[in-house]
Amino acid sequence: MSLRTVAIGLLGLACLGLLDVHAQRGLMNGVAALVNDKVITADEVEVMALTPLRAAYKQYLGRPRQEWEQKELTIKRDVLEELIDRQLILAEFNTKGFRLPESMLEEVVNAEIKSRFGTRLALTKELQTRSQSFEDFSRQVKEDYIVGLMRSRNVNGQVLLSPKKIEAYFNANSAKFQVPEKVKLRMIVLDKSKRPAGEAVKLASELVAKARNGGDFAELANSFSDDAARTKGGDRGWIEEKDTALRKELREAALKLSAGQVAEPVDLDAAVFVLKVDEHTQAGGRSLNEARNEVEAILRNKEFERLVTAWMKRLREKAFVRYF
Repeated sequence: MSLRTVAIGLLGLACLGLLDVHAQRGLMNGVAALVNDKVITADEVEVMALTPLRAAYKQYLGRPRQEWEQKELTIKRDVLEELIDRQLILAEFNTKGFRLPESMLEEVVNAEIKSRFGTRLALTKELQTRSQSFEDFSRQVKEDYIVGLMRSRNVNGQVLLSPKKIEAYFNANSAKFQVPEKVKLRMIVLDKSKRPAGEAVKLASELVAKARNGGDFAELANSFSDDAARTKGGDRGWIEEKDTALRKELREAALKLSAGQVAEPVDLDAAVFVLKVDEHTQAGGRSLNEARNEVEAILRNKEFERLVTAWMKRLREKAFVRYF
């Protein structure tokens, strides 16, 4: 007897009051939800939750255990809702009598393997960690593709944005489209542990003098810097005030410089730093024309989510969904 048959039979008994609460909990262990005649198992929820759980776990290291348990519960609830929505969409696909060539679906599976795992061997290793079969993986990819097509068919074509709506959103949220003050930075790092005491500070002063007197900063960085960016002439790209990838003392020193200026050496615990700013742009607001693509993307996503929610509500209203 299939798990689906068992679940439907148990559901009927529960509705008739023939199972007590404890018996229902024990017998239904492993069944997360019932969508029409489709059982969603707890195992399915566990497998689908693996990726978001892995992503979230590192953020909760060292925090109270109950916080992680609450996060884990939230993720699994969200995954269950996604699986329910998925079954509702697949049911709609079948009800409408849509069909896709199996050869096309196989191409979709092969493309997914190549883009996500590279080789079938890598996929096999990953599936082993999930205790998932290739057949289950293949079915999931095909269903994902069908779900995506159905969403596009029922929602994407309805996402319409008027110029007036775009302008109104921009005017009401202009602070979101401010350009922060930032500098394009080059840096020489002199590691104190690699030099006799005081030599890093002395060398930094000499390098500042050479750079200010016309020396090529990129060549100086390549010759003297102790960090990996030396091969790029000390180029660190664009840095802004909130860029935590760079220490606060260095950010503050860099933002004080005008384009082309070299700062006095910055002496910190383990190293001495020589900074040069190639470009410096001040903070300021963008025009609607400059921010239009970003505004449209935000509004399109919002409208898409609204339409998907409305569509899923309609599908749920004509379906049978039961949680366990």
